[in-house]
Amino acid sequence: MGRAFVLLAAVTSPRNMSGLTWHRCGLDAKWRPSFLRRRRRISYLEMSQWDDIAKDYEVRVEPVTSSFVKDMLEPLERITDQGRAARLLDVGCGTGGATLLASEMGFSVTATDVSPPMVNRLQERSDDGVECAVFDGQCLPEEWTSTFDYAMSSFSVIFFRDPLQGVKEMKRVLVPSGKVVISAWGDRSDSPAFRIIPDAMKEVAPELVSGGVKKEVISTAPELENLLEEAGFDSVCVKGPISRTLEIPTAEEYYNQFALQSPPTLSMISWMRENMGPDTVDKFREKVISLAVERGGQQLDGPIEIVSPAYVAYGTKPSN
Repeated sequence: MGRAFVLLAAVTSPRNMSGLTWHRCGLDAKWRPSFLRRRRRISYLEMSQWDDIAKDYEVRVEPVTSSFVKDMLEPLERITDQGRAARLLDVGCGTGGATLLASEMGFSVTATDVSPPMVNRLQERSDDGVECAVFDGQCLPEEWTSTFDYAMSSFSVIFFRDPLQGVKEMKRVLVPSGKVVISAWGDRSDSPAFRIIPDAMKEVAPELVSGGVKKEVISTAPELENLLEEAGFDSVCVKGPISRTLEIPTAEEYYNQFALQSPPTLSMISWMRENMGPDTVDKFREKVISLAVERGGQQLDGPIEIVSPAYVAYGTKPSN
């Protein structure tokens, strides 16, 4: 890809997805497309953080998140009453693990993410059956209103600066009676593994946690239910917790995978480095590795097992 990003933009009405034409434009890495410059809800810092982890995200994070996709999509009909493939929008698609699985399952998929490198990687991996676009999920194109049968968010909208706005946008682009499906990591109480990073942060930098730098992420069934209902969805239901046991080669890899691939955690690490010094960052890393060994049930130089719970929420857009 080099210093050129791929931007894919719809130039015909998305109401007829089969007739979409998509244009590619080479974008200099220092240039931000106008639709991102005018989005006040996302900062360049947040966007660049996702850009920075794109290279490793596919290898370290995607296998974990993608393991829940079939649980999300199995209840959904692939073929509509009109006999065509159901149109599905993947919001916050990342490098495309969920997108590609949805396409394999028979959905007609359009995928979008705010990170150009993420979308570029998906474009490289996908065939002509998947449409890709760089957009902020909190402000999707007006032309997409009432277009999709389903809107999916695989562990993405929960990390938005304004999750409610993201879910409202998903509702707007759905056809009447269209369905939304969102996955979210389970509450820390569901798995000791999910408490490793916050517990390490609390011990090493308690002032950071108490000072409000940390952003709480939606992670319980009631929170998900409330989020969808507040966005205006009917027939809201939540499945879970659904658990996967992940084997991670070493405790150090746990740190690399779960701390260094998470923009919210990277923000906290950056804050520690700037305000408390690099020694504090080193102590945080050592504490995370120590807790991973303890809670993963293995020695420092061996694999650890982490139980990862998640919830899946569904809602239906009102028919009128």
